[in-house]
Amino acid sequence: MSSTVTSHPLADLEIVEASQYYESKVVGLGQAFLTEIEHAISQIHDHPEAAHIILGVCPNNISYSV
Repeated sequence: MSSTVTSHPLADLEIVEASQYYESKVVGLGQAFLTEIEHAISQIHDHPEAAHIILGVCPNNISYSV
């Protein structure tokens, strides 16, 4: 069975804005944040039954729920 992960446009905007903010604070941190978000989305795609418990902790102790 194939599954698709979708997100709300406002959530996408929030992720972009957060990554830009983190990048403005520390070079590379915004990209690291996006990498962690992509990993979390991949995990949700691969294990949809566990999606409600996925919580990513990004580099430098940035907490962000997906």
